[in-house]
Amino acid sequence: MKVGKERNSYKIPYHKRILQPLIRVDLSEFSKTNKGTLEVAEKVDTNIKVSEEELYEIYKELRDNGIIWTDTKQRNVGKLLKDNRRYWNKSLGQSKKAVGYREDEEFDLNEEVLRKGELVILDSDYIFLENDPHIQWGNPLATQFEERYQLEKNISKNKLK
Repeated sequence: MKVGKERNSYKIPYHKRILQPLIRVDLSEFSKTNKGTLEVAEKVDTNIKVSEEELYEIYKELRDNGIIWTDTKQRNVGKLLKDNRRYWNKSLGQSKKAVGYREDEEFDLNEEVLRKGELVILDSDYIFLENDPHIQWGNPLATQFEERYQLEKNISKNKLK
């Protein structure tokens, strides 16, 4: 469970590589004086080493799906201890709003999931759709990865010509 400050974005795009929130709430929706976030998710192993190349592969996977992760760093990645899905002993409803997803996206909350042992993104504050006009870059590594991604994309386009 994370209780934290105001988030850059409360609505995140869905992707199997992002840790599935059980609940992700903007606290200001309930109180004018309380600002911040309540987020509950399954426990993951954060005591792991992730190479820069592994981070880039995650970044590239998201980019290939139209998503930009601008806070790319090792401490924002963990290893799944269970499959990446929501586990409750009873139904709490599966609304996209309750788990913090963008409601304008078309996806099934129960579609493809990552399996136990896979790497997953823990901090979903700086994850944007690529056409979002409000993208904020969280760190230099993400900017470097975006430049590399664009270069690789342009090289492969030129090979096809």
